Amino acid sequence: MQKAVAENTRLADVKAKYEASKRKAMCMSVESKSSTILRNSSPGRSNLLNLVADTVNKTEAVWLETMTDDGKSLDFTGTALSPNSVADLMTNLRKTGAFKTVEIKETSQDAQIRQ
Repeated sequence: MQKAVAENTRLADVKAKYEASKRKAMCMSVESKSSTILRNSSPGRSNLLNLVADTVNKTEAVWLETMTDDGKSLDFTGTALSPNSVADLMTNLRKTGAFKTVEIKETSQDAQIRQ
């Protein structure tokens, strides 16, 4: 029993280190994409992207993967570690005053993640 508990503890530590490095890689990827977009954007778009980037950076456990603009609305696609993180991001976006409405369009949970 002690051997199994020790192995479980070791594997939990390995998993935690893997998840931390995965989150760090995702953050670096998002920062890199944002920088590329900002360099290629007009000044007005840069201000909006900076506002969104600052808001996301101030919200824990969320990462944006894409942002699309159809002229009427902005759509974001991303990853969050919890529903509370998504709610915090929505609240923070509302607080900027730059958006008329902030709504969830669609959500899904990774089938490999168990609660």
